[in-house]
Amino acid sequence: MKRIMVVAIWALFQLGLLIYLAISLDFTYLTYLAQIISGIILSLYILSDRSKLTTSKLSWITIVLALPGIGAVLFFLFGFGKMASYKKRVLESSKITYKYERSYLADSKNLDERQRKLVGYLDNMNYRTSFLQKASDFTTYTSGRLFFDDIIKDIRSAKKYIHLEFYIIKDGVLLTQIINELIPKAMEGLEIRIITDGLGGRFISYYNENLMKANNIQLIYFNKPKLNAFYKTTNFRDHRKIAIIDGRISYTGGYNIGDEYIDLSDYYGHWQDFAIRIENSSVVSEFETYFAQHWYFETQENLLVKDYYPIFKHSTLEGDTYVYPYVDGPDSDETFVRDMFIKAIMQANKRIVISSPYFIPDSVLYDSLILQARSGVEIILITPGLPDKKIVKLATESYYYDLQNVGVKVYEYNGFIHSKKLLIDDDIAIVGTANFDMRSFNLSFEVCTLLMNGPVLKDINNIFNQEIGNSKLVPLVERKGHVLKRLLQVILRLFAPLF
Repeated sequence: MKRIMVVAIWALFQLGLLIYLAISLDFTYLTYLAQIISGIILSLYILSDRSKLTTSKLSWITIVLALPGIGAVLFFLFGFGKMASYKKRVLESSKITYKYERSYLADSKNLDERQRKLVGYLDNMNYRTSFLQKASDFTTYTSGRLFFDDIIKDIRSAKKYIHLEFYIIKDGVLLTQIINELIPKAMEGLEIRIITDGLGGRFISYYNENLMKANNIQLIYFNKPKLNAFYKTTNFRDHRKIAIIDGRISYTGGYNIGDEYIDLSDYYGHWQDFAIRIENSSVVSEFETYFAQHWYFETQENLLVKDYYPIFKHSTLEGDTYVYPYVDGPDSDETFVRDMFIKAIMQANKRIVISSPYFIPDSVLYDSLILQARSGVEIILITPGLPDKKIVKLATESYYYDLQNVGVKVYEYNGFIHSKKLLIDDDIAIVGTANFDMRSFNLSFEVCTLLMNGPVLKDINNIFNQEIGNSKLVPLVERKGHVLKRLLQVILRLFAPLF
């Protein structure tokens, strides 16, 4: 309603300006009129675009109509919601398929009704490469130093190949250490491949890039920005963080390769994050497939062959935890990340705990939280007290009042928290790379993992409790005064698809 009021006032202003220009015979109004008409046409196109979430559509239509000319430029730069070239080249190509050992499939009969509903949704995804499996050998991390220490240990023990995919890779102490570990393995003859995002990898120096190339370490940039600024896939980013060692060990979570992630930043101090390590499970093969798909998109080299998929003994696959990894991105017509958050939230009977550095949900996800809070479900939201993007924190704060009014407890971490995880009733968790924002829902390639039952859920619950203990409960502040701040927050929520 507030958005509509703001837009209505702005529309009346534009109408008045147009009438004034016409009456004064200032032929500038013809140009202005042409911009408005083109904006209306573009808005109709956005409305008919099936790849857009409803909230994103409303935001873009408002931007295009409220800012004649400028809004159209912003849409062409940031607004396209589908990367059809990826689906055509990778998911629909007969060259990039791999038939799994389907006997690794776990039986869902021991799951309860809530859990089976989540499995059922993932089972019916289009172009899915995953299925329900079991695992027991987990390690959880909240320290970047420990996370990368273990990756380095596994690199040293690698026998065949090392595959790394990180949204951000930048020069520094950590990257130098990793390169120094990779070079001897490459000299031993191991295959080493690294994927980084076209924008997130812009911090790699030519020196380190050439050093890796000279030592047979293959580095590629996913969807590197084109010279043409209006190229429609420019805004689609690879936000995934994956490491696979010999097809038997996989890592995923929030950490990138940068010194701030190992607490070497004066501004951030301790960087609170979350990641998991999985070993001795067929689940690792899923992460290898996700890596292989992105590698194929950029290089057309097919890694979906038996050499990268070890056979697992079935006796090692009787784990305590049910695991279902899945991916999403702008290649898809569906919104798996957003929808799985909603599905999981709506399955909660007692408790929902969320940690996210960027909390700018669309209206459906937001309403699902409100509905569950009004139903008596305890909901806890943890966001950063120390932001990395102040403008995003301001937008996030605009959701606090309404959430708190229905009983949601909002905590701000004493520092920066980058972990992305959701816990439902202590026996369902979603962890991975996706934030609770439009970018993760629409524009970024993400990887998430559904975890159900087993000791790893206890670990996640304990980590949440530690984070809550290291956070401050945000007091309920009456929505009075600060008119300019509130107006800015409304505008920021309107422009959320651009963040």
